[in-house]
Order: sequence, then structure tokens, then C-alpha cells
Amino acid sequence: DDPSLTTIRRHPTRSYCTLAAAASCPPSLFSTFNTQLVPKTKKDLQKQTHTIIMPLESCIILLDNSEYMRNGDYVPTRLEAQHDAANLLVNHKTQSNPESTVGVIAMSGTTATTVGGGASGAQLLVSPTDDMGKILAALHGVPTRGPGASTASGVDIPASVQVASLALKHRRNKNGMQRVVVFVGSPLGDEVDNRILQRAGRQLKKNNVAIDVVALGELEVNEERLRVLVDAANGTGAGGGGAGGAGGAGADG
Repeated sequence: DDPSLTTIRRHPTRSYCTLAAAASCPPSLFSTFNTQLVPKTKKDLQKQTHTIIMPLESCIILLDNSEYMRNGDYVPTRLEAQHDAANLLVNHKTQSNPESTVGVIAMSGTTATTVGGGASGAQLLVSPTDDMGKILAALHGVPTRGPGASTASGVDIPASVQVASLALKHRRNKNGMQRVVVFVGSPLGDEVDNRILQRAGRQLKKNNVAIDVVALGELEVNEERLRVLVDAANGTGAGGGGAGGAGGAGADG
């Protein structure tokens, strides 16, 4: 019956208690109304109770583990920055949909080198899985490998993308979308042919695999070649077909 509390009765869809009224309330009465101190509408309540479920997706993360990742232009190093970003990505994928799976590939798979001096291939660290323990163990156990020579690329992106495509093809749950996320922190030298990147991108498009590229430095050297890969996967490049195919592809500086 306190008139100072009439504001609660007058606005059933926008109920709140003024500070003056709250100060004059007995403790027992204040505990009854303390959940109504912030104005809320029915629309606000609907937003709070609505749970967004992301689509089912199988994602493979391609990590750059060449010697170039020791560079300190990203604090503390490119490798650690890549690790933090990959952790955030894994948490988002697995928490947004409990049936989504994540795999991990190291793009500089062995310590041996090819004839041209580049990386010798990719290593599948863990196939697409929803087991967070296996995923985090793979992320934490990525070794730094590769020649690291200034005249050769530290990673083999076309071969890594091909391995990722095969892993997605043989994934456990055939439902849902497919995605490849590529982290690149090594300069892609002249030995990385644009035609090979186009072929890798068109293969992704054919298999309906989306691609995202995260560039950690070396943009002056890599941006043009990475766009060739992404455009081919989207079907928007000179070597691609029609638009569409691998949706959601992009390059991030």
C-alpha cells in the first residue's frame, strides 16, 4: 500500500523501482523487488531467453609452424598469437554446437625439405573430433619446423589444403557444413605458383568446403597469392567458375 511503490503497478511491461522507493523499502520487501531495478521490456526478455544454436560444422584448422613463426612482431611471437586465436576458434566452434567437430593440421609437417628448399608437406595432428582434450593437445603440441630460409616458403598451403579436404571427406558425421581455416605467417615465395593455389581453391569449391584465411604478417608478399586461393574457392577469381560454392571465405590481415 506504500504509494512510493505504485510505479511497479503502473507499468506492468516496464516495471522498475526508483532509488528513493528502494531506499525506503524494508529489507524483506526490497528483496522481493530487487530483480526489477533495471527496466526491462518483453522484447528484452525474449532476447535474453533466446538461445542461438549455430549450424553443425566440421572445421579443420591449418597452423603455420615454420621457423618464421618465431618472429616477435606479434606479442610475444606469431606462434603464440596463432595459438591464442586457434584456441578462441576451437572454443567457439565446439560451444556453439555440441556436435560440431574440429581437426588440426600442421602445415610444416616434417623437418625434411623438398628439392626447392620449401616445406615437405602437411601433418594431420588430429582428425575432426568433438573431443576437446584431443584438440587442445594437438594445439599445444605443434612443433616449430621447416627450413626458415628467406628464399623458401616455410609451409606448403596447396598440400595442406588437400590433406584437409581428404580429412573432411572421411569425417565421422557427414551432415553439416565443411570449413577450412588457414593461418599463414610465412612469406609465400616465388616457388608458390598461383596456378597451384587456384587448383587447390577449385578443389575446395568442388567439395563444397568454405575457407577462411588469417594472415599474421607478410602481407606485402602474401596478400595477392592468398586472394587467388580464396577467390578460386569462392568461384570469383579468373580461374574459377561461377559465383557461390564455398561460402564464407575471406582473407584477414
